[in-house]
Amino acid sequence: MPSKIEKMVIDHIEPIVTGLGYELADVEYGKKYTGMNLTVFLAKPDNSPITINDCETVHRAIDLPLDELDPTNGAPYTLNVSSLGLDRPFKYDRDYQRYLNQDIQVKLYTNLEGKKEYVGTLLNFGEDTLTIQLDKKTLDIPRKQIAVCQPHIKF
Repeated sequence: MPSKIEKMVIDHIEPIVTGLGYELADVEYGKKYTGMNLTVFLAKPDNSPITINDCETVHRAIDLPLDELDPTNGAPYTLNVSSLGLDRPFKYDRDYQRYLNQDIQVKLYTNLEGKKEYVGTLLNFGEDTLTIQLDKKTLDIPRKQIAVCQPHIKF
């Protein structure tokens, strides 16, 4: 669940980011290294890679609007604009939506059909379950059993 500052930033910059053709995937505000950081995570609707030029374009577009919004009430922070990364765990339904019909890795808290980890193609997801295609069958996984779900990286 986003913090008050994160929610305020999302509401303010999402129209700017989507207007540039990107998806605002997430916003995180927290202490990193020596100070507070506001990190804006981008994705592309076609799931193609985010480049450094994409990050720079969005950074330039949101910098002044964020200064005007002043979400931290004058407290200093470092603004970062980044891609989600290849293996970032899913946090929101839009993460699952982005990876429909693609391979994902699911790690479970407890065994399901004798295993705690599955790799398969995400066929569907809902509030309570997600469905993946394994080699010869489909598997419904209760979402409350999922410890981590993320894109499957093939090397």
